[in-house]
Amino acid sequence: MDNDNLKALMDELNGGATVTDTDPQPATTHIDPLKVQPAAAKTAVAAFTANAAAKNVRGYAITVEGFYLAPSSEIQGKKIRKPYVLVVKLPELEGALSTIKNKMLDKMLKHKYAGYVTYTTHEITHVEPLTPDTPPIDDVQFMGAEKLLDVVRSKRVPLDVKNYALEDGSVDVKNLRAAVIDFLLNPKGFEEREAKRLVSVAEDRELAKLNPELGTSEANADTAAVA
Repeated sequence: MDNDNLKALMDELNGGATVTDTDPQPATTHIDPLKVQPAAAKTAVAAFTANAAAKNVRGYAITVEGFYLAPSSEIQGKKIRKPYVLVVKLPELEGALSTIKNKMLDKMLKHKYAGYVTYTTHEITHVEPLTPDTPPIDDVQFMGAEKLLDVVRSKRVPLDVKNYALEDGSVDVKNLRAAVIDFLLNPKGFEEREAKRLVSVAEDRELAKLNPELGTSEANADTAAVA
């Protein structure tokens, strides 16, 4: 898809939210080991999918989460870090994070959050096809909890999924996704790296409980049955 057609479709999907004053960014090439056979799609982001189906627009609803800076209401001249959640729509997933960061994120955050100064982090946490005929998600980098657990089973990833279950019963999809990608790209020595990862994850969760302003694992949670 050429740049002009891509921009036009992004404008249609996002109500004119595309930023046009940045140079086109090169598309990110997906790594083949992360491609898997698609599982059955799970309905989410219902408002977007229903609207897209009515318009017969193919694409993906992509949830992006992170932190942004805003002026403190208590100390003049000080900035505080706040969490954000955005759902953007793109016609394709290739180079999605680069497209969102360079063409959409700053403008959409300014529109949604009063006092927004700049963002500090950005991460894709969930992707959902807008219509039934949209190509299914076959890249681990964009999968939610249910599909990641399918990959763990089908690829025999040597990890205990219970380690990624949160207190509310949801799945820590961010860290589970990182573990699955780690194994698929480099199976050798995975168990040792996984043990170190779990220590780090446990430390992060404890710090998040003590310091809510850091954000919690629930911010990157998704629902699925952890067997």
